[in-house]
Amino acid sequence: LEDNMKQNFLEPLHHLQTKDLKDVM
Repeated sequence: LEDNMKQNFLEPLHHLQTKDLKDVM
């Protein structure tokens, strides 16, 4: 369960970061 929650939290966070990086570049 904890692993699943971690993945659910980190996955969107990672997408946001990559999106921001693309916008910056």
